[in-house]
Amino acid sequence: MGTDAVTPSKSTQDLIQATRPGFPRGLRVLFVMQDEKSHAPSKKLLEDIGYEVTCAATLEKGIAALESSSASSPFDVALVEEKQAVKSCPFLAKANDAANGTTTQKVCPHAHPHAHVPPTTTTKEQRELGTRFTKLTSQCAIVLMHEEEDVGNKAYMIEAIRVGVVDVVKFPLVTQNMRTLWQHAVRKMIKVNGAATAANGAGGSGR
Repeated sequence: MGTDAVTPSKSTQDLIQATRPGFPRGLRVLFVMQDEKSHAPSKKLLEDIGYEVTCAATLEKGIAALESSSASSPFDVALVEEKQAVKSCPFLAKANDAANGTTTQKVCPHAHPHAHVPPTTTTKEQRELGTRFTKLTSQCAIVLMHEEEDVGNKAYMIEAIRVGVVDVVKFPLVTQNMRTLWQHAVRKMIKVNGAATAANGAGGSGR
């Protein structure tokens, strides 16, 4: 999926310069892929761009890494294997169904069409993992890595975004596409900065 250019506000630019000198070098990326043979080449590709990369073989380990990262040094972007995310978090199956031309109703007849929670047929462990994954989408930019050619399928993207995913990219990774990965972190900064500004404004108006 193509990424539109990001133009940070002056306040966001000042924030980046003050807190992240040299940015986007040093972008903190988590790479989650079951096939550990892909870790080394993918890590090298990302590190050659200037990113700091941590690899995990399972979504469980990836989520644990995201949760344990310190507030002063959190991950900016998580590249997560789509097949593993769907398998571990069945509520993402709706996005997968959209790409395959099927429906969520076949997967979970009782699920609300816009529900962001796992179907009732999942295990307790899967539901807990899905809940943790959903929570992390508000803290870190989650990008799914899809091995299918049609990663830009509009229906797929709409459903993936519904559950908090910010983008879907083709795997194996391509350097040209990864050079703009930092824009997702900037969008997160803009969102957080905007929310903080709004909160300060609301607090000031009440005085």
